[in-house]
Amino acid sequence: MPAINIPAIGAAALVEKSNARQSVPALSPSTSQTMRIARVLCILALVYVHTPPYARGAPADLISADGLYWIWRELAGRTSVALLSIFSGLLVVRLGQSKTWSVNLRKKVRTLIIPLLLWNLIALAKNFAESGGHELPALSDMPHLLLALDGNPALTPTYFLRDVFVFNLLIVPLMFGARHATMVTGLLLLGNAVFGIDGKLFLNNAIPLFFFLGLLVGIGAMSADRLPMRAVRGQGQGTIAVSVAISLMLAGASGSYLLAGAGSAWEYLQHLSDVVGRLGGALLFWTIADRVSGSRAASRVGAFEPVIFLSSARTRSALELPGSRRRLRT
Repeated sequence: MPAINIPAIGAAALVEKSNARQSVPALSPSTSQTMRIARVLCILALVYVHTPPYARGAPADLISADGLYWIWRELAGRTSVALLSIFSGLLVVRLGQSKTWSVNLRKKVRTLIIPLLLWNLIALAKNFAESGGHELPALSDMPHLLLALDGNPALTPTYFLRDVFVFNLLIVPLMFGARHATMVTGLLLLGNAVFGIDGKLFLNNAIPLFFFLGLLVGIGAMSADRLPMRAVRGQGQGTIAVSVAISLMLAGASGSYLLAGAGSAWEYLQHLSDVVGRLGGALLFWTIADRVSGSRAASRVGAFEPVIFLSSARTRSALELPGSRRRLRT
């Protein structure tokens, strides 16, 4: 019988189907509830950090009103993206286990690329109207501004949609790595977060690392039920988890501040401190959400989840009143 040459895409589909047949652990009701609460908290933090007045960079003096404001924005806004990235990876596993790669990709085009395109069209239209019809980008710049091909789009926060889509393009080899070469794949992604070895493949090099952690949670290699707060709940040691998380976040923010502008020799250490801060933020948001999920406030916060995206940073930024950004930047 003659040998059959399987096309590359067919081979990828076979690998994915093989992975899909492997069992995916179910999430406990308490974990699902904590995820709903955490999503609300993280997105509210993003709304805050992208709401006027906008950040003007690190202040000269941290021990000041501007300094404390900058630290709070760093801790609340930047670090919340890490846990949202973990959730994205987890959902890819759970929602895509019974579908082929091509079906999942078509869905991601609808849920990621089309919103990316539309939000940036709105932003460009708003800027055009606000400038009295004078601010119109060159036609050659439009693909980059609308789809973030090799840099930030017109509406900067929407880069996250683009990076998550790119990760979904690579989901087959990454799932293989998660199941069969966890340590090697994780170290490669950590190296990418620090050294930026992917070039412009990802605009935020830290996102793939946390997305990969979500894949590990999704396939059961890591358990959300064993995170620090779950382990110490009811034992009076909850402050330990919070203290560790805040320490990591402060270390990350301090590293970013002290190493900013220190030269290329310190650039990689700054990137590492950023990863540390994001890791602490993911732990803190999860810890707080886990506490809230066991309180009376859980139902009220959870009920807000279906509409939280209407309050997202992209919505608030794109629908900003004409002239407001100009006044805030003076």
